[in-house]
Amino acid sequence: TCTSAACDEVSCPLGDPQTLVAPAPHGNGNAGYMFDTLATSTVTIAGFDIYPQGTLTGVEIYVKTGTHIGFETDAAAWTLVGSSPELSGDGTNPVPVPIAVDTTIDAGNTTAFYVTATGGGNVQYHNGTSRATVAVSDANITLFEGSGKSYPFGPGTNITRVFEGHIH
Repeated sequence: TCTSAACDEVSCPLGDPQTLVAPAPHGNGNAGYMFDTLATSTVTIAGFDIYPQGTLTGVEIYVKTGTHIGFETDAAAWTLVGSSPELSGDGTNPVPVPIAVDTTIDAGNTTAFYVTATGGGNVQYHNGTSRATVAVSDANITLFEGSGKSYPFGPGTNITRVFEGHIH
């Protein structure tokens, strides 16, 4: 994440953004996860790294203004940011998702993300305690515990799960 004031080529060059590292104790997984972010200052989310378990035959990232809670099965509430082909991992190392997210969140606003495999494999996450619980935060953004999710927007929702990966 970069703050608006710092997102110029000198202080936040392309390829060197600030990174929020979410905890990764692992534990279980599903096709994807939905989670909320709260911007402390205006930030631009550039992309994500995830922990794929096996070969994902595709990955999609969706965004929604506001919380994901209550919208886990409502595809019409979400906007597809992008998709990528196959992505592989052994579940122990984060792998960059080759999708430019480029989503700006104004200070004080909540934005939800849905990062999901479209087929094959799962993404790592772990059990949480409450979707109102902070998973990790820094001076710019707060990541809340969220929901494990089957693809695409199906009825399979696991509450409460925690995103494991990096937010750039």
